[in-house]
Amino acid sequence: MENNESLFSPANPHFFQPLLTDFESHLTIPATFFSKHIQGKHEGKTVQLRSDASDRTWKVKMEGHRLTDGWKEFAKAHDFRVGDVVIFRHEGDMLFHVTPFGTSFCEIQYVYSASHYKYKEESDVIGEESSSKLTCFSQSVTVSNLSRGAVGVPLDFASQNGLNKGRRVIALRNQEGKTWESELKTTSSGQVFICRNWRSFCTASKLKVGDSFQLKLLQNKERPVFQLCSRLKGRPKKETLSEEGDKTENPRFVKITPTASSLENGKQHLPVHFTRANKLNRPGKIVLVDKDKVEWSMKLKADTRSMYIIGGKGWKSFCAANEVLAGESLTLELIRRGRIPVLKFCSKVKKETLTEEDNLGETPRFVKITTTASSLEIGRQHLPVHFTRGNKLKRPGKIVLVDKDNVEWSMKLNEDIRSGTMYIMGGKGWKSFCAANEVVVGEPLTLELIRRGRIPFLKFCSKMEQPPFKTKAGGRKRTRVQRLSQESRSKHDVSNQEAKVKTECLS
Repeated sequence: MENNESLFSPANPHFFQPLLTDFESHLTIPATFFSKHIQGKHEGKTVQLRSDASDRTWKVKMEGHRLTDGWKEFAKAHDFRVGDVVIFRHEGDMLFHVTPFGTSFCEIQYVYSASHYKYKEESDVIGEESSSKLTCFSQSVTVSNLSRGAVGVPLDFASQNGLNKGRRVIALRNQEGKTWESELKTTSSGQVFICRNWRSFCTASKLKVGDSFQLKLLQNKERPVFQLCSRLKGRPKKETLSEEGDKTENPRFVKITPTASSLENGKQHLPVHFTRANKLNRPGKIVLVDKDKVEWSMKLKADTRSMYIIGGKGWKSFCAANEVLAGESLTLELIRRGRIPVLKFCSKVKKETLTEEDNLGETPRFVKITTTASSLEIGRQHLPVHFTRGNKLKRPGKIVLVDKDNVEWSMKLNEDIRSGTMYIMGGKGWKSFCAANEVVVGEPLTLELIRRGRIPFLKFCSKMEQPPFKTKAGGRKRTRVQRLSQESRSKHDVSNQEAKVKTECLS
């Protein structure tokens, strides 16, 4: 009895470990923690690990101070990476609750995929996984799904249980045994929602905005029954994109900017450095997860230059669900889920307005160039001297141009020996780049310099007859009126998309 009491003194003792380059093979328990809470108190040679990512309990072998067999499978299932910090809280009887933190020191929040929630008896085999059909899934309560009166169901869960076709009457049951008649509906975009009586169910079950919960499918006959089996109060915000987080060899985050044409065509290109680093080089299925954790199934395809997402009307609806307008950037996080890549919405960044200060000083970020008939024909475009000198672009080499759809164009930066100026040499690529941005002869275009290692990047910002910088009051007023009218139209589109989803769920 004394030994058991010492395990909880202090209550729920814990330790943390940063994950180094060799973390996949084993994890070392700190000597002080081991001697105080484990050594001489337990004869067993295994520990049990649990996390908020699922209800599964993992058995891992303990050899001295090290966790060995089974640890690799646990780390892989939780997508641990070098630089993460993992906290182990001792719950007693060699059971540890594990909480991972990312490089930004924020707790990592997992996408609640049905594949993470397989109800099964605890396995006696170290590292064993279940191959049974998915029987439950997890979701979160948000302001949006409460106001809509509908909550999304993961696509893989709905598909495996045959719940992704048409409409079905279902029953929702809380932990007290009270039942509500509800409805399961598949929208025209392929999303699956639980609709009727959703708000009443949350109120009676004391589920509030920010809380996470699990629903288990008890029976799947004429009237499927979903049982509330667990709930978790709101936790700290998910890990956000940091400047350090996207400079690793395998960047998890990607920032893309939808344009009016990409929304209209339902086609969004992904940056080459992101797809190459994460080996997203094969066409296939891809899943996007919006801010309300609703999943959108789309396709990943390739053209001659890069990989792109093709979603038809689904891409526009996805952006509308996240309140992202044309010209606004959104950040997505790559999450692996078996063979299907998942891009989870993290945040949006409003469209930047350039000011004179952005282009003043010794290192101007922006450059305005005007194409001519000869420059397009020859495939050669000179850059202003003050821009190249201010940014020390004085050595010939590779340069990459990024168009309005985030497609990258590799070209060369050369020096004109006679004049001492630098110029872009792209051959037919320069003319194609201008065409991709709908820039014709005589129209100026503004490019922004972005540093990415040793290779300079020039990203397309805008094309217009006048400079994009704010100047005098008269010009500012006119620009503002035009911008407001564009924004009002875009917001009207967003409202229409949200109304469409809401109508489909409630009709």
